[in-house]
Amino acid sequence: MNPSQISASNLIESLGLEPHGEGGYYRRTHQADHRDMLETTSGSRFLMTSIYYLLTEDSPVASFISTIRTSCIISIWAMPLSTA
Repeated sequence: MNPSQISASNLIESLGLEPHGEGGYYRRTHQADHRDMLETTSGSRFLMTSIYYLLTEDSPVASFISTIRTSCIISIWAMPLSTA
């Protein structure tokens, strides 16, 4: 499929993304089940997780991006998507 023909709604449906509480859409694709959990003041966390994360014209970037910790490695692939 030609990337210019991909709409946000098609991508959300195809990848099984769900609304994220802080904006955008996401789906967890991996969690480090084979490692011990990391104990934090907020509770136990997986040592590593991977997600798909999609921002659209209708979902804000500021809330989610402002919570990213400096120890995270993030790759952002961007292409314009229509919301149709």
